[in-house]
Amino acid sequence: MIITVAGLKGGVGKTTTAAYIAHALYEQLHNVLALDADPQASLGTWANWGKWVIPVEEFTPQRAPQVHSLGWDVVIDTPPFDAYATSTALGVATHVIYPMAPTGMEFESVDRMRALLDRSAPQAHRLILLNRTVANASSTADYRAALVAEGWHVARAAVSRREQFAQSYGAIPFRASFTAFGDCLADLRSLEVSA
Repeated sequence: MIITVAGLKGGVGKTTTAAYIAHALYEQLHNVLALDADPQASLGTWANWGKWVIPVEEFTPQRAPQVHSLGWDVVIDTPPFDAYATSTALGVATHVIYPMAPTGMEFESVDRMRALLDRSAPQAHRLILLNRTVANASSTADYRAALVAEGWHVARAAVSRREQFAQSYGAIPFRASFTAFGDCLADLRSLEVSA
């Protein structure tokens, strides 16, 4: 899989999602390369501080398909507010994870994201991951239903606001497979079966 983690806004959890998805794949005994398309290099910095085993490189459009052809999975982190860089990273994706918080402001941007995906990654499997959710809040179920009604695939598990995720920057995301990110990865695979 070439998984691009993308969204149009900053602060929605793209880098955290990319880190945990990459580690969930690694824990499942996959060879994984992470590519950082964000000029701020947050994913690369995190990997350096955490002394990850997973290699992280600066994104180039050729690198993902090259490594994927050798049997590796690739996870790409994208920048906020940069439609060109995001579009380029989407162009090589076989799968896309779109993290978003269950808020009106985030929901307002889903049509623009759909248009970008339709242009840049029309064949890629797409999955929204509800992120930064509050336990027992009705907003998670309400926005999930609204997204499904608009034809989106939404991950069954949502990522809650937890210190485990908020404070993991600079460390290794241990046991990533046993988090909502691991569940999201299983949902991505199920999209391939249902397609």
